[in-house]
Amino acid sequence: MIRRPPRSTLSSSSAASDVYKRQIFAPCALGAVLSVENIPKLKCSIVAGAANNVLVDDDAGKLIHDSGILYVPDFIINAGGVISVYYGLNGKFSHDKAVAKVEEIFNSVQNIL
Repeated sequence: MIRRPPRSTLSSSSAASDVYKRQIFAPCALGAVLSVENIPKLKCSIVAGAANNVLVDDDAGKLIHDSGILYVPDFIINAGGVISVYYGLNGKFSHDKAVAKVEEIFNSVQNIL
C-alpha cells in the first residue's frame, strides 16, 4: 500500500481562492493539495508542479483527467534534475549528454499524451 502524506487542502481565504484562476497550477512544495473537493474549482488547463504526490488519491486523478486538465506528475517535472545528477555521479559528467537526455523528456511526454 502506498502511504500518502496527511491530507491537506487549499485555504478558503480570498487570496487562496485566486490560485484557482491561473492558467497553470504549479504546486512545488506541498503534496496532496488536489482532491475531489477542490479540483472542480480549478480554472487552469495544466497542473504541473514539482511537489511529490500532488493528488490526494486515485479519485482525484480520475477527476482531473475527466475534467480535461493536463496533469504532469512530479516524476516527469523532476526528471531533468535526476538525469543531471546521474551524469554528475557517474564520474564522466558531460553537459552535452545530460542536456540531450533532458531534451528527450518532451518527446517522451508527447508520446504518453
